[in-house]
Amino acid sequence: MDLLGSILGSMDAPPITASDREALKKAKEAKAKAAKLKAQEKQKWAKFREQIEDEVSKFMKDLELKHKKFGYMDKVARSIVHDVAEVAGLVSFSFGEENIDKYIMIWKKEFAPSDAELEARRNGEEWDEEKEKQHALEQKLKAEEREMERASKYERKRKQSKETEKYFNKYTKILGDESGVAAAKVTKTNVAYGMVPSRNKADQRSIEETMNAIRERKQMKADTVADDTK
Repeated sequence: MDLLGSILGSMDAPPITASDREALKKAKEAKAKAAKLKAQEKQKWAKFREQIEDEVSKFMKDLELKHKKFGYMDKVARSIVHDVAEVAGLVSFSFGEENIDKYIMIWKKEFAPSDAELEARRNGEEWDEEKEKQHALEQKLKAEEREMERASKYERKRKQSKETEKYFNKYTKILGDESGVAAAKVTKTNVAYGMVPSRNKADQRSIEETMNAIRERKQMKADTVADDTK
């Protein structure tokens, strides 16, 4: 150790004044007070959680209750209720305005709120069982209407396909495959006459007469082709 270090090491620390002692005392007291308040706050919320757990337990055991509404709570209290509800397997939502009337509600999962109920409560409206039943009925009717419409479209397509197949088979037996295909193509849905071509509606001839006319046209066409090849 050098000479300067030796001299400094042998010097006494500066004396502590009365004001210094008072400042250190106050700092120590403030630290102790803060620690005590923290412990009290922790104990307070632990006790609050126990209270909420007890209320939630009673709620779950009551078979008549579907939901439970808690009064106004601050953010910390609501976070505890949300956590307890999640652990218990419940559904929870908060409603209202922060620092004014914010509250929390919990539901048993089998009675979870619908979107309509959540929307109503967020708008500050009351919700009752009758509204819930009406909403459920409306949703059921809409679903049934969609199913009926889907089934109706399917049935129309099925009938149309069946009619086309029937006409195809009919003309195939009489005129052969190629003519049957041509006839099936002609026999498409007409907005005025359904599955029968509109020109057939005006044709008063019998089926035999119509078939004879078709055979004659085919024969004439074959004769024309034969003449051209001579």
